[in-house]
Amino acid sequence: MTHGENDLVQAMSDGEWFEGSADDPVVVRAGLIRELLLGRHGELDPRGVRVRGARVVGVLDLDQVRAVVGLHLADCVVEEPIRATRAVLPYLTLDGSRIAGLVADGARVDGGLFLRRVRAEGEVRLLDAHVGGQFDADDAEFTSTSGTALYATRMRLDGGFFLRRARIRGVGERGAARFVGSRFGGQVVFAGARLENPTGPVLDLHESTVDGTVFLPAEVVCPDGSREDDCDHPARVELDNFGFSSIGYLDWRQWLHLVRCHTTAYHASPYQRLAAVERAAGHDGNARRILIAQQGDLLRRSPAAVGGPVTRFSHRLWGALAGYGYRTRRTAAALLLAVTAAGLLGYAAGQVDTRPGHHAAERTVQPGSPSPAVGVACSSVELVGLGLDRGLPLGPTGLRSRCDLDTGTRWGQAFTVAIWVIQAALWGLATLALAGYTNLVRKSA
Repeated sequence: MTHGENDLVQAMSDGEWFEGSADDPVVVRAGLIRELLLGRHGELDPRGVRVRGARVVGVLDLDQVRAVVGLHLADCVVEEPIRATRAVLPYLTLDGSRIAGLVADGARVDGGLFLRRVRAEGEVRLLDAHVGGQFDADDAEFTSTSGTALYATRMRLDGGFFLRRARIRGVGERGAARFVGSRFGGQVVFAGARLENPTGPVLDLHESTVDGTVFLPAEVVCPDGSREDDCDHPARVELDNFGFSSIGYLDWRQWLHLVRCHTTAYHASPYQRLAAVERAAGHDGNARRILIAQQGDLLRRSPAAVGGPVTRFSHRLWGALAGYGYRTRRTAAALLLAVTAAGLLGYAAGQVDTRPGHHAAERTVQPGSPSPAVGVACSSVELVGLGLDRGLPLGPTGLRSRCDLDTGTRWGQAFTVAIWVIQAALWGLATLALAGYTNLVRKSA
């Protein structure tokens, strides 16, 4: 070994930093770092291998390594991608370093993984990795010109996950940052982060789970994230089957904006999860609005799943009249309006002349009456009762035995058809109201 390498080994034995500077960086062979982590240069201080301001030359190959101490490279330059596939490390810290990438598939880091202020010019891969502490990449930059910049599919993290003020730039359909099937044991924080991908989603959290709170401000994805309606901003995220217990830094309307306007396709699960979170917080009204928005998005982005033109029309009508079963008071109001219309039609029929001395609705002949009563005007109460008797699906008033429509005339026929239409509407509205109150139509698509 060179004189400088002997100094490095001695510093690690003494628990001291081995330091260079930005103006005068020391050169460290990657192979020597591997040998130190394997314990091939005697007993090392438990603080680990700590190097600051160095230029690491060669490939830092930690594949399969079971390190006896952790590794801390601060403000270093690592010229080749770091390899740590299925490595076992007490901790790994690369704060302030510039690296050409990191491949740590299946790695186990018992403590934390710290990438604060890292500049990674190549893919950072943590597929199937297990981090026993927290993952902290605040103020980091991850850049890949050939694919995903931060690739952590099926990663298991026991602590919190922090990407505050981080910048992630990737390309491709898999997303700039990809965490499919990962599990986060603490809070997940994207506050102040910038995510960019011109050809695919900026963030993929498909089937991942967060045991704590998610802090994903809407502006991380969309600068106009306070809106609930449509948005032209191109950024997209994957949130299908993404599980979390609560959201922070934004209210439910902003998260709903992300789901409606910035997911790659319609999925029911993001709406259902957000509604469950709001319902658990005691905000049932918010939950209903979210589920109504879900049905509207289903019709907008996945109309084939609803059915043909007739079914889609019925779906729209269902939404307008009953809020898809989540606004039964609207249905009740429409039901009351239809009943009122039936009564008004009956009253109007008694005011329309069909021929001299006769009306579209008039007194009927009573059985056993000594003289006919045809042509005698009905009272206002009888006319309203006639409309209700003909319009209501159930519960006739019995007034038709005294006053009825003259279906032998055109006006009488017109009023009869109009009341039939109202009767059909009343049947449909009554069914919707009953279904809504009994929770029969509250199902996800």
